Amino acid sequence: MKTFLLFILILFAFSSKTFSQDIEWVSFGDLSTKLRKEKRPILIFIYTDWCKFCKMQEKNTFKNPEIVSMLSQQY
Repeated sequence: MKTFLLFILILFAFSSKTFSQDIEWVSFGDLSTKLRKEKRPILIFIYTDWCKFCKMQEKNTFKNPEIVSMLSQQY
C-alpha cells in the first residue's frame, strides 16, 4: 500500500510539472496593467490559423521547457 501511494505521489509530481510548462500569454488589453507592475521586454507572436510555420512554432518552440523557462523569466 505504501509503495502504491508513493507511486501515485511521484506520478502526480511529474504530471503537474509537465502541465506547468506553458507560456502565460497576455492580451493587448491586459498588457498595460502588466507592464505597470513590472517592466520587461515584450514578445509579440503574430500568427494565422493556416500558417504551417506558425503551427510548428507553437507545437515545437513554445513547448520546449528551456525556451518556456527563458521566456517566462525575461519577457
